[in-house]
Amino acid sequence: MKLNNIKYYLVRSTLLVVCIFLLAGFTIKKNSFLNADTTVSIAQENDGFTVSVKTTKNNTNIHFYMFTVDGRLVKELNIYGSKRISITPLEKGIYIYDFFSNDERLKNGKIELR
Repeated sequence: MKLNNIKYYLVRSTLLVVCIFLLAGFTIKKNSFLNADTTVSIAQENDGFTVSVKTTKNNTNIHFYMFTVDGRLVKELNIYGSKRISITPLEKGIYIYDFFSNDERLKNGKIELR
């Protein structure tokens, strides 16, 4: 009986730690860039956002994902080379975004459309 209690508390404390990390917006892996030749960014527009990729390598493939705070996928982009893409129209609110290349996170964060 005592072993089951220990397992219960271990599982419960692990879930609590995961929830704290998610609520705090903590990223276990630090935002990084794949290399110095590629930069990615996102900026607010009037009724949406602009996603920018600047690279000196034309064969660079960047995956961009944008979600609402409740987890609904709003936009998914595959970007090859340097580009600027507008994402409009969007409802006002907070969005979560991720940039990936070769299964490595380049950048992530939250952005608010006011």
